Amino acid sequence: MLEAAPIAGRQVEGPIALKIGFILPRPKAHKKENFVTVKPDLDNLLKSTIDALTDRGVWRDDAQVAEIHTTKQYETANVAPGATISIYAWRE
Repeated sequence: MLEAAPIAGRQVEGPIALKIGFILPRPKAHKKENFVTVKPDLDNLLKSTIDALTDRGVWRDDAQVAEIHTTKQYETANVAPGATISIYAWRE
């Protein structure tokens, strides 16, 4: 697993797997739900995140991303809004 900040501009080579957990602010009307089933759409969150990582030079091209696991959940008392991004570079 690699952190994005230290590798920005280094361009990880080869196939990449991503694990991204999006944590969104909890509206008062959704006190009991854990998973977000309203906008923003998961594919839009994912696209903007992958584009940002590409722009930072984490990898050469987003076509290198061969596997993605992602979730979209509401914040909890222990977890603030944001995103947790894990980047895995496959080694041959």
